[in-house]
Amino acid sequence: MSTKVHGKKRQSDGRCPSDKKKQKKRRKKASGGFEKKHVRYPTGNKRKEGGGVFDVDENEHHAILKLFRDVDWKEVINCSRLNVLPEDAPTVTRKGGVKKRYCHSFIFGPNMKDPNGDLSYFSNAYPALYSMLKALVRAYDPNHVYTNITINKNLLCKRHQDKGNEGKSLIVGFGCYKGGKLAVEPAGGGIANHFDCFRRFVTFNGKLQPHWTEPFDGERYTAVFYQSTMRSQSRKGQMASTIRPTNSLMKKIEELKKKHRRSGR
Repeated sequence: MSTKVHGKKRQSDGRCPSDKKKQKKRRKKASGGFEKKHVRYPTGNKRKEGGGVFDVDENEHHAILKLFRDVDWKEVINCSRLNVLPEDAPTVTRKGGVKKRYCHSFIFGPNMKDPNGDLSYFSNAYPALYSMLKALVRAYDPNHVYTNITINKNLLCKRHQDKGNEGKSLIVGFGCYKGGKLAVEPAGGGIANHFDCFRRFVTFNGKLQPHWTEPFDGERYTAVFYQSTMRSQSRKGQMASTIRPTNSLMKKIEELKKKHRRSGR
């Protein structure tokens, strides 16, 4: 199936047949098995919708989506992201019968609560997904500076700012959903711009620009690449994108540590 956009016949993946040769000439091999994309959107949230031009091709999207679906999401119960959780977020009962709002969210990269800066549990538990995402962003923008990657599943973020971040962030979406655009206000206030991040990288400054997720239907995953300034001595529950491991997760963490010690890592 194909459609016409701006006078050109486009395939279902949004690409024009006549553009294929130009695309191949402009692409360069990058590590991780990905190719560097020729698409470059300007920073400052001035990106225009590209009429079906994507930064993540179908094969990349399919491979990464499969790894997202392989995550044991029932173990990912994050109650610390109060700055993004809406009032109607799902709740979980903790000790003493206290109900807390939670989301399915975790980080790749250094554990912000570890004084030694060791990698988070999920970095070791899902190395294939971590590696593929690093290769993907390196292919898109090899100069992007980031310390962590926050992974979200079906998270409807309320309007917020990321006080613990520094510089620009990149977000990209995966899954099968409708809606779910990223709304971003200019720094200092103003009318929000709305960006479709499905298979597209969107640049914004999460620290200076208020942003939120528009309502969506379906299965939606996002990966946010950002530079964190968080420190391990931050107050309990204050840090974004962290997780308090469950008992079963703690057992898995200990097993991983023993395995690494035996292998001499």
